Amino acid sequence: MFNYWASIGKDPQSEAESRDWAQSLSGWCANNWRMSQGAGRKSNSWKPKRTDLIWRDREQDVMKEVARVLGHEMVTTQTPRFLGARQTALSRILACQTAAERTALDAEVERISREGNPEEIKRRLAGKFHKKRVHQAMQDQYQEIGLSSIVIAAYTREDGKLVVDAYDRISELTGVALPSFEQMYSNEMLTMKASLLKYLLAIRAKQIQGATTIGATVNAEGPKVSLTYTAAGFPILPRPMSTRGWKKDHWETLFMDYMGCHYKLATGGKSSHPPYGDIQQQQMTFIENKYLPRNMKIAQAPPGDARASTSVSFQINTEENR
Repeated sequence: MFNYWASIGKDPQSEAESRDWAQSLSGWCANNWRMSQGAGRKSNSWKPKRTDLIWRDREQDVMKEVARVLGHEMVTTQTPRFLGARQTALSRILACQTAAERTALDAEVERISREGNPEEIKRRLAGKFHKKRVHQAMQDQYQEIGLSSIVIAAYTREDGKLVVDAYDRISELTGVALPSFEQMYSNEMLTMKASLLKYLLAIRAKQIQGATTIGATVNAEGPKVSLTYTAAGFPILPRPMSTRGWKKDHWETLFMDYMGCHYKLATGGKSSHPPYGDIQQQQMTFIENKYLPRNMKIAQAPPGDARASTSVSFQINTEENR
């Protein structure tokens, strides 16, 4: 850029002037250079940046480099001028990588481009940007090809809960003063959102079942019982169920698998190990009585004792309803 300016007799007189010229040229390029594929091009060309992965995997190194850039001993994300200094720090770390490190980083960029971000990063980003992304896509599609759409979409929060939301900008983008589509057809939209949630819960249940072996299988010398599941993935005890000769450890294994399946669904697949000690102390906080077998109460601590005590109650109720 500087060589070009010199060839045409332009010579910035100061750093500020040089920066202004470069910014103007960058703006012109952004507004006038376009891909040659036209309106039929692929709209989703997402690909992670190298610097994104460096920040993800080497945050402490980046923070130390930011501190050097700003001349501080320590910094936080709230330190003044942090964002600009972070970009400088990331560029420095990237520039100092060996050829092997750069090759490994590029391979990771390609892998994530194919497979997507890790689940925890997807959830964090969705919570911040879901509305902005969908609204921007609606605006781009309307301005480019006149496409009007209603979007019913779902994302997973960081706590594992599914959220279904509706997005509608038709009246806003067309400039027509009408209530939103969701306001005019609230019952239909509610039905669609409920259906999508039900469908996604069924998918999640299948994913969880496919990732883990859920089902009571006591020791090889004892009885075996396999749980079946509803469409949403909730466990169903077999009927009839042969429990002749079962001992306490058989009932405890069945109970732990049964409860573990419910807890895994409740936590979005994060854990299949219920916090028995906390449940014993605050049973109503975790489980309403209407969802429990009659007169069932988790009692005694530590958790091992709670499981044993509860599995006896579970056994009694199971045999009563067999």
